[in-house]
Amino acid sequence: AKTPRAKASTSLATKLSVSLGIVLSMMLGVLVNVFVARHYKRWDVTTGGLYTLSEATVQTLSSLEEPVQVYVLLPAGDPLTISVTQLLSAYTSESSRIDVRITDPERHTAEFLALQQRFDMAAGRTEDGRVVSEASIVVVRGEKPYFLTSRDLVEVQDEDDMRARPRLEQALTRAIRGVTSG
Repeated sequence: AKTPRAKASTSLATKLSVSLGIVLSMMLGVLVNVFVARHYKRWDVTTGGLYTLSEATVQTLSSLEEPVQVYVLLPAGDPLTISVTQLLSAYTSESSRIDVRITDPERHTAEFLALQQRFDMAAGRTEDGRVVSEASIVVVRGEKPYFLTSRDLVEVQDEDDMRARPRLEQALTRAIRGVTSG
């Protein structure tokens, strides 16, 4: 016995309109991506605008005439690493002349040793085996380095309280001005 076949109930016009809708949706998606890429805006939703750059920093970054390299030499587990990378992301979104390179001394030992030798930095190991360097961040223009230590990046208000306030932006902007000034 033959089973009756169901008739194709979708007309050609319906198939064309669905296909056209899919193509138009894809084109709209591409156009939105192009627009967003050209008009990039970084949003800082932290309390107190922790990663919103000050006007002085924005002016410093916009006046850069030559590229400035920023070498971050912090281990992945360091509490400052996340804040530093977020802040440097704001710097790079403000100026294309900032080149950030993050080197974890514990995971990328050869790269760290090359930087240590290039900038003549002292480094060692703690009792628990972590690699530490005298500089947490090195800002360089040409061959002129500016070293930032952990003490430059964090300010302890009261020795008894031991609460630390980050002062990352001030330190990074000061270092960029230091390597770009005559």
